[in-house]
Amino acid sequence: MASVSSSPDRWRGRPSAPSPSRVPPEAPRSADLPARTQRVLLGLCVALAVSTPLCLYLGVRGFAPVAGIVGLLCLPLARPTREDVSGILILAALVIWAAISIAWSPASNLRVFNSAKAFSHFTIGHMALLLVLCPALITGLRRLDERSARKALSWIAYGVLAATPVVVGEGLTGIKLYPLLLALTHQQVRLDRLIADLAQGGYVVAVVAWPLGVALMRQGRPRLALVLMAFAPLSMLVLRGVAPTLALGVGLGSFLLVLRLGPRGAGVLALLTAAYLLAVPGVMLAVDHLQLYAQFKTALPPSWSDRLRIWSFVAEQLAGTFPRGAGLDASRTFPGLIPLHPHSAPLQVWYELGLPGAMLEICFWLWLWRRISDCARRDRLYGATAAATAMAYLSINAVSFGQWQAWWLAVGGLATALCVLLGKTLVPTEGAEGSPLRTRSGGSRR
Repeated sequence: MASVSSSPDRWRGRPSAPSPSRVPPEAPRSADLPARTQRVLLGLCVALAVSTPLCLYLGVRGFAPVAGIVGLLCLPLARPTREDVSGILILAALVIWAAISIAWSPASNLRVFNSAKAFSHFTIGHMALLLVLCPALITGLRRLDERSARKALSWIAYGVLAATPVVVGEGLTGIKLYPLLLALTHQQVRLDRLIADLAQGGYVVAVVAWPLGVALMRQGRPRLALVLMAFAPLSMLVLRGVAPTLALGVGLGSFLLVLRLGPRGAGVLALLTAAYLLAVPGVMLAVDHLQLYAQFKTALPPSWSDRLRIWSFVAEQLAGTFPRGAGLDASRTFPGLIPLHPHSAPLQVWYELGLPGAMLEICFWLWLWRRISDCARRDRLYGATAAATAMAYLSINAVSFGQWQAWWLAVGGLATALCVLLGKTLVPTEGAEGSPLRTRSGGSRR
């Protein structure tokens, strides 16, 4: 197996002819799009570049409408491949099963809504919408040409970088500006939630930093790439958070594994993911049986002590609802014990959607890891970047947020779109499993 070079040429090099036997089929080519349509798609990327820092600072829930609107505008240009359709069908089956589970769910899922805020609580509605709009966002932007894709990644990266000093500065100054802006928009200010709300931007950056950072590195801007990667731990340091920094660490380990082993590394991560998702209920039941919450609740920080208490309680409830699950949004029916969701997406799927939902979730992740393995086969650094992005998202899913939160699902779609755009800047190379990441213009930048 070819070794990975540590010289600068592993980031920039002359492209060689593709090897048909080792390069996966390409997505629909962008050459058939007129220049005007390319400009429209690039304009949508400009909208993402402008809205991303605003959402990172003013409220991450804005990612749901932003991704939804851009996905809707991309819908006429969306061209899913046969491989795309397989993943979409798995997610569609999951949404259908979630809709069926409403029949026995104790939660009120079907209600009349007269505002966007009310619709945000209509879980099955935004799940179905995102099932359509996120694939449209991904497959629509994939039709950008190489030059436009490089520009789009740069602009979005600069947008994230623009938010860095503002968020970190707020943490250092005790959050002075944020409540004033909320007051100007006549929003109710909850002082006890300010730090948590502002810290959520770090969770997003921990996921999207990988494709954006590699794109900056490819363009000869390593210092900006390092600043971008430092955003999450730095913001968490001043805002007292842990999960984003943990996600970056897990992502880094996954990145190095796939960079070293190529598709085999992606296969290892696929097996670990499936084993983890299968083991979640057993682990939580063991935690409850061994009474670990009672032993460690005084030694852990309050947020983690609460998580352990919630996980123990949900594990007890899960045993009585197996195998069909308690129904969509059943976690919301214990307001005094579970604050909206269990803060563990896999556990929430097992509890609410039971064995069918958990199996569909595992099938989707295995499908995703197969696609990442194809990326690694095409170019090892590209596959490593996709693997790090996926593992960062999965690790945050394990300890934070609800599985059905629209903005977090939209972040997953956005991160996937960024990885796809990164792939548009690449040329498959001879012996792709051991090749460095290259671009068409890379050979001229010596």
